[in-house]
Amino acid sequence: MRRASVVVRPVELRDVQHLRDHCFSVNTTDDVRARVEGAVHRHETGQGIQLVAEVDGRVVGTLGLIRKNHPLFAHRAEVVDFVVHGDYQQQVNAMQALADLAERDEDHRRRVVAAIRSRVTTGSAAVRSRGLKLLERLTSGG
Repeated sequence: MRRASVVVRPVELRDVQHLRDHCFSVNTTDDVRARVEGAVHRHETGQGIQLVAEVDGRVVGTLGLIRKNHPLFAHRAEVVDFVVHGDYQQQVNAMQALADLAERDEDHRRRVVAAIRSRVTTGSAAVRSRGLKLLERLTSGG
């Protein structure tokens, strides 16, 4: 069986129906559209980013990162809307998606590193192992 490649990219309005069908199936299309519009607005204003995982042209997962507004917590972000369709959970890894974001967007790197560090200290052995590898990659520049 061929392992499909996963493309991770920022959410766009055109993703609403796929997100509704594959990630937020209990929500109405209008609810999902409002969620995506909010995510696009946060991205445009530098307050966060919502990523989607796409396999063979279908959006099958999503993960959001929203900045904290308080000055004492400006180095933190909240992970939201982490959903992956059951058929794709082995192919889509949230920490990998965050690391890919951090490599593309220097502004989010600090927050992503903090989020992965949090998962490394509280996650399973597999999560710790993968997280440590990603942290090494993100903090060594390579």
